[in-house]
Amino acid sequence: MIRCMTGARAFSLLPPEQLSAATSAARAAFDPFRALPPQPRADLLEGIARALEHDGEAVVERAAAETHLPVARLVGELARTTGQL
Repeated sequence: MIRCMTGARAFSLLPPEQLSAATSAARAAFDPFRALPPQPRADLLEGIARALEHDGEAVVERAAAETHLPVARLVGELARTTGQL
């Protein structure tokens, strides 16, 4: 999609209403997450890392299809990301 007035490209598979709802929900979650003590935050991030590792093959397959980057590089990026979480 190209915005007619600015010529800027906008990429989204969501209708504007869903995108707005998602960004509003993320904004609303920010302060409560920031207020969590370190251990619950760490637990959440480690859970996200486990989920990414569990679905790693599908994540890498999708990323390769979308970016055309080599699978080996994406496997490394996934490991780096989950290691940092």
